[in-house]
Amino acid sequence: MVRTVMADVLSKISMLLLIVLLSVNEVSFAEEAPEKPQRMVVVSTYHSGANATSQIRGITDVMSKSTVPVVIERKMIRSYSDYNSSFWETLDYENCDLIITLGSRVGRFALQHVKNTPLILSGMMFPEYLDIPPGADVNIVSFDFTYDDHLSVLHEAFPWAKKVGFSYSGDREEVYRSVVEVSKRYDLQILGYEVESPFNVFTAKKNILFQSDILLVTTKQYSFAWSMDDGTRELCNIECYRYGKPLMSITSFALKCGASLCLLVDYEDIGRQGAELALHRLAKGPFPEPVILYPRKQRIVINESISSRLGIEYPDSILERAEIVGQQHPYARK
Repeated sequence: MVRTVMADVLSKISMLLLIVLLSVNEVSFAEEAPEKPQRMVVVSTYHSGANATSQIRGITDVMSKSTVPVVIERKMIRSYSDYNSSFWETLDYENCDLIITLGSRVGRFALQHVKNTPLILSGMMFPEYLDIPPGADVNIVSFDFTYDDHLSVLHEAFPWAKKVGFSYSGDREEVYRSVVEVSKRYDLQILGYEVESPFNVFTAKKNILFQSDILLVTTKQYSFAWSMDDGTRELCNIECYRYGKPLMSITSFALKCGASLCLLVDYEDIGRQGAELALHRLAKGPFPEPVILYPRKQRIVINESISSRLGIEYPDSILERAEIVGQQHPYARK
């Protein structure tokens, strides 16, 4: 009799456990049901050209391998009027889950006008100088290499160079001090010269040209970089070449008018970094504070024509990683 009662009790307990297990499984199945795709809008300018195309390629590559369901839409700014608040306010209230901007100009306008949608500002210059409101859901992928990136490549590519010419605007003295501090790791001497305006850049370069072994151009040294015209840049670069001084710069434009070597960004990988940051934000929510990522891939590009005319021979460690081009500006002369 006792055994019969016990067996009956155990049978009921087993049935209850089975019901509980089934209900748990139903809950877990419900949680694993496919999520609704999140909407991500990528905004670039009509004039971004190959840079935006490469970034889009990197974004698409990362998203195609992701398990997070995302629908990507692209919007293009075709005129200056599209930079105004109405464009961004409309986008802000279109129920998109995240906006990625490509390029500094687009990113600055998005930061100014977008209030409700998470932002990834990809391809930004000078991110340290952005005025990000407290609590804003904004994260950044910068175009700017660190000073250590610049000086480590310079030191490796030009091991004989000890005096580095570096001009800067007066309100960027902290940039000069930072470069000086980093230069100590490589036993380099920074010859700094303060510049008051874009009109003084050429004079400043000439003032330090004859004292320097090499001149260095980075992204952050002038606060007025946006207002410098290509003619001024071209003239400065050609002057270095004319007087037999190597120039290490940061743009493919410089390679065409006097630069011996440039440290360039891999735009496709910048796109990948932006996409990875976006997926992390969509999957796990806001970061505790704004994240700033810097380029993780370098493109070292050597102008073989300019370099050979200046008698520069690069170490094998540089040549193994470098891309070689042979462009020479028609007005550059020894």
